[in-house]
Order: sequence, then C-alpha cells, then structure tokens
Amino acid sequence: MLLKQVLSSTELPLVILDPDSDFVNLDEVVADADPRDAKPLRDREIRILRRRSTAGGDLLVPFMTLPTPAKAAVLRLDPVSDRDEYNCLMHAEE
Repeated sequence: MLLKQVLSSTELPLVILDPDSDFVNLDEVVADADPRDAKPLRDREIRILRRRSTAGGDLLVPFMTLPTPAKAAVLRLDPVSDRDEYNCLMHAEE
C-alpha cells in the first residue's frame, strides 16, 4: 500500500481524511511483514480518530464555529438545487 510506504520511509506529518474508512487499520502491522519495513511503522505515532469512538480520541468539530459554506457542505446543501434551504442557512447566520 502506497500510504504505508510513505509512512515508513518519511517522517512527514500526515493527516488523512478517510470518509469510507479504508485506512482504519493503518496503525496495524501484519504479522508476516518484513521486520525492516515494519519497524518504522511500529515506531511511528499513528492516531486514528473516529466519530463516536469507544476508545476515546473522538474527532469532533463544533458545527457552530464552521463558516457558512462549510455548514452547507456538511448539510449537503447545494446553493443552486437547494437554494431555499441554503438561503435560510445564510440568513440564519445573520
């Protein structure tokens, strides 16, 4: 996996937004991995934040502090096809 190669060969800090949960096991190293490849991954601090995590580390964004276009995006409001709802959101901000 390309992402694990980047993690093991660099010290770059990364933030990965994963809406489909493809990388929830990114902090796990497979048992039969080459020890030379596995060591950098084991030594690296990898934190996985999830919505409503049972292990703590919840990823929370205060909705009210978001800019209006971001709120519209979270609500999946399109300024054209949902113009009435988008307009209500814009005026609610005032």
